[in-house]
Amino acid sequence: MPITSASLKYTFDIDNIDKPSASSEIGMLIEEEYFYRFGLETSNRVSEIYYSKCLHSVILGDGDSIGKLDWAKPLFAYANKHHLRPTGKLLTSLIFVNIDQVTGKTVCCDEVWLPLK
Repeated sequence: MPITSASLKYTFDIDNIDKPSASSEIGMLIEEEYFYRFGLETSNRVSEIYYSKCLHSVILGDGDSIGKLDWAKPLFAYANKHHLRPTGKLLTSLIFVNIDQVTGKTVCCDEVWLPLK
């Protein structure tokens, strides 16, 4: 993760992607070292991300499209083409946000991890 202290995170339950019960979360992502260095404490609002095999990429999108997962279609297409089976929660970490000078739209650059079986 290039941001060493904290970053915005977005997760989506890809095992239930086609169901109305599919859940997404927006929160903060922080490395364990910095969690303790900042004096933060665990609670029911804190969850740990465990290591697993993932497909890793950097994506461009905007604030309107993040909930629709349209930006993730090329990632899923790549996984399918290479016979990889996504599972669990897709995770993104915001790298930077910029304003497109032509359209005026917000452009987000995110690092994304797609967990694999």
